[in-house]
Amino acid sequence: MECLLTFSNTHQVMKAEDVLNKQNIFTKPMPLPRDLGDFCGISLRIDRGQIEQGCEILRCNDVNLDGIYDIIQKNNKKEYVPW
Repeated sequence: MECLLTFSNTHQVMKAEDVLNKQNIFTKPMPLPRDLGDFCGISLRIDRGQIEQGCEILRCNDVNLDGIYDIIQKNNKKEYVPW
């Protein structure tokens, strides 16, 4: 299962991706789903098993995380459930 990390701006997304990748926590950038808002158009997908470690790394590196969502597939549609 994967989670989606959202941020308030593109700078935070880029910083998060760089910091996490350096710690071998690999992310996949993707457009922010419309139903989650319109603040920053980019979000990061991360493996659910790495979310706690990833959040701690972001916190220690002053990366401002806006939200965390579980990505759930239902009826050929993705749902984003707050974590």
